[in-house]
Amino acid sequence: EHGNLGVVGDDAQSIYGFRGADVTNILNFQRDWPNALVVRLEQNYRSTANILALANAVVSRNENRLDKALWTEAAAGAKINLFAAETPADEAKWVARAVLQLKRFGNALGEIAIIYRTNAISRTFESALREHRIAYRIVGGKKFYERREIRDLLAYLRLVVNPADDAALLRVINVPTRGIGSKTLQALRDDATTRGEPLLPVARMRASSHKGIAAFVATIDDVTRAARDEDPAALVQRLVERSGYAAMLEEDKDDRDPLSLDAKARLDNLTELVRDAATFDPPPEAITPMERLTAWLDRIALSADTDEIPEGGEVTLMTVHSSKGLEYPVVFVVQMSEGIFPHARSEETAIDEERRLAYVAFTRAMTRLIVTRSRQLPAWGGRSGGPAAPSQFLTGLPAELCEGDLPDTTPAFAAPPPTERARKLATFVERRRGGGAEPTDDEVPSWARHRPRPPEAPAPPVASPRVLIEIEDADELARGVRVFHSRFGAGAVLHRAGGRLQVAFDQGGPRWIPLGGTDLHRVGE
Repeated sequence: EHGNLGVVGDDAQSIYGFRGADVTNILNFQRDWPNALVVRLEQNYRSTANILALANAVVSRNENRLDKALWTEAAAGAKINLFAAETPADEAKWVARAVLQLKRFGNALGEIAIIYRTNAISRTFESALREHRIAYRIVGGKKFYERREIRDLLAYLRLVVNPADDAALLRVINVPTRGIGSKTLQALRDDATTRGEPLLPVARMRASSHKGIAAFVATIDDVTRAARDEDPAALVQRLVERSGYAAMLEEDKDDRDPLSLDAKARLDNLTELVRDAATFDPPPEAITPMERLTAWLDRIALSADTDEIPEGGEVTLMTVHSSKGLEYPVVFVVQMSEGIFPHARSEETAIDEERRLAYVAFTRAMTRLIVTRSRQLPAWGGRSGGPAAPSQFLTGLPAELCEGDLPDTTPAFAAPPPTERARKLATFVERRRGGGAEPTDDEVPSWARHRPRPPEAPAPPVASPRVLIEIEDADELARGVRVFHSRFGAGAVLHRAGGRLQVAFDQGGPRWIPLGGTDLHRVGE
C-alpha cells in the first residue's frame, strides 16, 4: 500500500532450487512491481579482474538472467590455471602437491580452499592430502570416514575381520532395522558376560529364536565366507546389497523425487567407499583377500587427524553450496568434468542453476583460481572409469584469461603438454625439498610465482614424545596404542602376533618388529 518494500538478491547466485527456492522471484520482480526503483550493485570487492571476467563468461550464457556489468578496481591478477589429470587419483595428488608449493611460496594453509560439486568427491582429495601430510577440515559436513553410512559399513567389515569386535556388532546389529530392541540387546550382553564370550557367537546361539538376530548373523556369515575370495571392493559391493543398506536408503523418498536428497548423498558416499577399496594399494605382505581387507581397514583406522589445528591453519574442503558467502585467497575448483559438474542428475531445465553454481565456486577466489579435472571418470568396482569429457562450462572460455589445459573445443593456448608439465612439477618439488639447485623461472609453475619466495628455514627437529613408558606386559599393546621405537620413531600398533608386533610408523609406514628388548616404549599422555 505504501510502497515500503525492499528486496536484496542476486539471480547469479540463486543455487537452492532443490530446497524450493525460485529464481523467478528475482527475475520477474520488476514485472510484478513496475514502479520499483532498481539499484544495481555491480562493483566487486573480492576477486581480481581475471577471475571476475571468467565467472561472468560462464554465467552470461544463461538465457534467463538479469543483465549486469560487474567490474572491479582490482588488478587483472594471475591468469586462471586449468589442469587436466589422467585419473581422479592423479588429479587429487596434483592438487595436494600444488598446495605444498603454494605453502612454500607464502600461502598459509588456511588461505586455501578446495571446492567440489558433491560431498562424495571429497574422499579422493582427503586421501591425497593425508598422504602428503596436509592438515584439512571439512565445512558443512563430516570427513569422509566419519559419515554415518561409512562408519556403519566399516563396522560390518571390522566384525568380519574380528568376530570379537563387540563395539562393531552393537553399532550395526539393528542397522537396517531388524526388530532387535534394547531388551533383546541387554539380554544378549548379559548372556555374553555370563559365558565370557564375545557377542557374535552368543548371537549365533540365539538366532533360532529371533528372526532379526538370525538375519544379522546370516549376513555376517555370508560376507565372511565371501571375504576369503573377494577383494575389498567386491566385498563392499556385496555388503551394501546383502545387508539391506542400499534398500533402506532407496526407500527414503520425498514428495518431489523418487529419492530424498539425503538418500542420494549417502548412496553416492557408499559408491565412493567402493572406489576407495578398489584403488587401495595393499602392502606386499598382504597376500590373501582377507589380509588385503585387514590392511585397508587398518589404513582407514590410522587416517584420523589430530584435533589440534597446526600453525597456518588447515586447507578447507567443501561443496559449492557450503562455500556461499565465503572467500579465500586461493581456490581450487575440482572435478570439472561433464556428469560431475554439471551434475549428471541435472535436468535440462536445471542447467542454468548448475551454471550459477560454477559462478559461485569461481567467485570464492580472491587472487588465485585453479580449475582441475581428470580425463577419466572415477573407477567403479575395481574397473577403471571411462573417458570423461570436460565440463561444458570450460568450453569457449576467453583464452586470454586462462593458461594450461584448455579443452580442445576452445582456442589452443601455448602451454606445455601434460607430460612436460608433470616433469617440471616433479623437478620443482624435488629441488625445493632436497636443497639442490634453485629452480629456474621456467620450472616454477606460474600460479606459484605470485608471491616472493620466503627465505629457506632449516627443517625443525623431529619432536620426541614427552613421556616414554616401559612396556611390562604385551597386553598393553592393543591396536591403536601409540609407541616409540629408538630406531623407527613414533607409530601406532596395528597387530600383535606371537613375539612380533606390527606398527604403522609415522615415517616409513607399517613394519613388523620383535617384542621385548629396550628399543620399544609406550607413549604416555
